[in-house]
Amino acid sequence: MAGNVMPNPASGGMTLNAGSYQSSGFRAQYSRRLGGILEAAVMYASGEALAVDPDAAGRGDLSSNLRQDLKPARSRSIAGKVSARVPRSKTEVVASYEWLTGDRVTTVDPYGEVNLGVHPYLDLQVRQPLPNLAFLPAHIEAVADFRNLLAQGYVPTPGAGEESLFLAPAYRSFRGGFSVQF
Repeated sequence: MAGNVMPNPASGGMTLNAGSYQSSGFRAQYSRRLGGILEAAVMYASGEALAVDPDAAGRGDLSSNLRQDLKPARSRSIAGKVSARVPRSKTEVVASYEWLTGDRVTTVDPYGEVNLGVHPYLDLQVRQPLPNLAFLPAHIEAVADFRNLLAQGYVPTPGAGEESLFLAPAYRSFRGGFSVQF
């Protein structure tokens, strides 16, 4: 696997170069504003996502051949998102959930996810605008982003060592900070 793996310090894991694959499919999406403070959206996508080849999993040691043992498989995803803006404080809260078919290690429609603003599994984001600073012509927001809150989608792959390698389309994480727009 040397040369195909890069450390991922944000997750305490690694990022795998799974090679090149192509997928075709379709997406249907619907968004609706509900009053002045709520917005809801749903998305359905069908295409291919990488999954561990069942024949390879039966051999017992995927860690040495992992790149070749990931195969495109027909997949579906269903996503929903609700966002609300609190009128006085202007705090924005966004909750979303995307369900993925079975034991996939990549998502079906990453472009659709970005377009709709959803991530795999249960996510929650809170954005709070901060008062403007006279000497800084910028819009500043405090951001808290909780991803994959239920720690779903981890696919164990048997390895030659004592520990299994876990692959996932999205890892559980918390990020916080400030967004500054000039």
